[in-house]
This record gives sequence, structure tokens and C-alpha cells, in this order.
Amino acid sequence: MIWIRLAIAIIVYFASCIGLGYFAGLWVRRQKWSGWVRVVFATIIACIWPIIILGNSIYEARHYRRQYPNDVADAPGMVFVSMLYMVPLVFLLSLLLAFVGQTIRPTDAAQVIRNPVDPE
Repeated sequence: MIWIRLAIAIIVYFASCIGLGYFAGLWVRRQKWSGWVRVVFATIIACIWPIIILGNSIYEARHYRRQYPNDVADAPGMVFVSMLYMVPLVFLLSLLLAFVGQTIRPTDAAQVIRNPVDPE
């Protein structure tokens, strides 16, 4: 069962980064803003998942219980040390996925659906 939850989490991660990047790129193109605004939006999108990961780690660390009486309870500290390595990697991957989402353009079929031509 843990594999199903992991697969769902990965799918949600990829879909949220690419989807938010797509909507940010669409918004920038419709407003005719300059290219640096796309970088700002991609950076904001890339910060979402590292903040979620850090917030969840802090929440779980506050509710950590010792497993047995002589437990040194250093698990929350080890999680935070691992976050030093994971958060920058998650940020960079999120930034890449947000840029990928921004490069996706609406297809001609979607434009036809939005603006149908009268056959008469």
C-alpha cells in the first residue's frame, strides 16, 4: 500500500508543478508581459513543494514520540539534516517542471473549441 501512496504523491507533484507552470505561462502570454515575469512565476511555483516538505517535517518532529525508554530521540534531527540535501533538489526539479509547463502552448484544436467557426 505504501507504493500506491508514493505513486500518487509523485503524480500530484509532477502534475501540480507542470500544471501551475502551464497556467502561469498562459497568463503571461495573455497579458503580454515580458519574459522575466515567467521566471518570477516559475520561482514562486518551485518554492511551493519545498515549503510543504519543510512544514511537514516540522509538524512531524513536534509530534515525535520515543520508541522505547532509552531512545535518544534524534530522528527529527536526522530528518532535518536530510532536508538540507533534499530541499534544494526538490526546488531545482520543481523549477525545471514549472519551466516545462510554461513552454506548453494551447493547441490549435483548443483554439477551435474556444472560437468555433460558423460553417455557413
